[in-house]
Amino acid sequence: MAVQFYKGFIGVWRPGTGPVHWVTGYTAEQLQQLDEAYFKIDLRLAAVDFYDDKETYSAIWRSGSGAQHWQAWLTVSQFKAKMKEQMSKGRRLVAIERYDGKLMGVWRPGTGAQYWATGQTFNQIKALDTEHAAEGLRMMALLRNDGSFTAVWSPGSGGYFWHAGITPSQFTGLASAYFDKGMRLVSVDQYGDKFAGVWRPGSGAQWVHWGLTLDQFKAKDKDYLKKGLRLTLLRATRYKKNV
Repeated sequence: MAVQFYKGFIGVWRPGTGPVHWVTGYTAEQLQQLDEAYFKIDLRLAAVDFYDDKETYSAIWRSGSGAQHWQAWLTVSQFKAKMKEQMSKGRRLVAIERYDGKLMGVWRPGTGAQYWATGQTFNQIKALDTEHAAEGLRMMALLRNDGSFTAVWSPGSGGYFWHAGITPSQFTGLASAYFDKGMRLVSVDQYGDKFAGVWRPGSGAQWVHWGLTLDQFKAKDKDYLKKGLRLTLLRATRYKKNV
C-alpha cells in the first residue's frame, strides 16, 4: 500500500446576503487582476489562502466598501513594517496567511488595538491569548504553517474558544457542542490529520466540510447558495490517501 497526496478543500458556509465570489488555483497576477475588477463593484477580500507554492492562491470576496490593501510574500520584518503603516492609516488586518516563512495580509478600515504573532509554539500562543484576552481582545484567526502557529487578536466581547492539534472526530464534536452554545467558526485550518479552530458568538445555520474535491466543493457551494448561505472560509490542503 502506497501513500499519495491530493488537493482537498475545507469550507464553512453561514447565512448571508449579497454576492460572494471565490477562486482557487490562481496566480498572483490573476488574483491581482480579479481583485481590481471586484473592487470597482464594491467587493472586498474576506479570506485568502496559499497552497504549496507562491503561484497558487485561493480567495473569497464579499460585499464591502472603503479602502483595501493586500500584499503577499512579506518577510516577518516587512510584515511588521506594513502592519504599522496600515494601522496608521486606520486599517486593520481582516485576513492573514503564512507559507514558507513568508506572510500575506489583507487590511481594511477598522479601529482599536490589534495584535498578531507568527512562528509561535502552542504554549506561546496560549500565553499570548491569556494576555490579550485580559486586554479585551479576542482571537480572530489561528493557522499552523511551517511547523508553527500564526494568530491575530482584535477587539471583541463575549466568550470565545480555540483549539489546535485536535483530530477530525474531536473537531466534529467540538463544532457541534459549540454550535449548541451559540458559537460559530471564524477560523479553521487543517495540517496533516489535525485541526485548529476558533469559535466566536454567532447565530443561524453553519455547515463545515473538509476533504472535498474541487467538483464536490463547487456542488456544495451551489447548493448552499440556493439555501441563503454564503461561503465564509476556504482553505486548500494536501491530504494523505492510501492507495
